[in-house]
Amino acid sequence: MSTTLVILGSPRKGANSETIAMAMAEESKKKGNTIKTYRLNDLKNARGCQGCNACKTKGFCITKDDHAQILDNVRDADSVIIASPTYYGEVSGQLRLFMDRLYCFLDGGMKSTIRRARRSLSP
Repeated sequence: MSTTLVILGSPRKGANSETIAMAMAEESKKKGNTIKTYRLNDLKNARGCQGCNACKTKGFCITKDDHAQILDNVRDADSVIIASPTYYGEVSGQLRLFMDRLYCFLDGGMKSTIRRARRSLSP
């Protein structure tokens, strides 16, 4: 079974970006996918990337906070929906903090370490 991960970057519950993301998730669910949802504003212990580069040798982020479980789920998900309102032309601070942590998915040569799904090209 496939997993769709939904990451909500709005500080407001029920925001427009959340409504759109959840509509997309509902379509994914109708196709039989399991949905996992994270509201970044609800995290109590969330740190940005520490720039330690341990992930480049260990293969994963060593920072132990509430982002750690989400990062594990990103690595395993078949699809990811990320939603955020736009503030001053950028994503929310909550999402920016999380996006910096995605650095752990790049190897020392700046290539992705997330597995690539093998999908059939036939209909």
